[in-house]
Amino acid sequence: MICVGEPPEREPVRRSAKGSRRMHNARKWVEDNPLEFEVFKQEARRAQRAMPDGTLFKPSPNYCIQTMRSRTMKSVPNAYSPYFARIAMEQEPDLKFNLRKSAADGWTTAEI
Repeated sequence: MICVGEPPEREPVRRSAKGSRRMHNARKWVEDNPLEFEVFKQEARRAQRAMPDGTLFKPSPNYCIQTMRSRTMKSVPNAYSPYFARIAMEQEPDLKFNLRKSAADGWTTAEI
């Protein structure tokens, strides 16, 4: 039961073998392609902005990955987008993305 004034309890994060594998592969891709990953983060910084009502616009990781692909002509699986967002948030905590629950959540130190 949620009482007024108390934050709701967070659901425990589930850690899957698939999430572990993908996070490992995404981290390896980032390590092997630092310039391309910098383009991903630059696009996230550029797209993140304050809206007229004062809220923060948070870009989609898919949008940032598509922009990175078009600018660098580098191939990357779509499945890496939630992992890239969390890796970017680990490296730069001020970056925010429009995120959904993901298998990546159990394998990151980023504050979601």
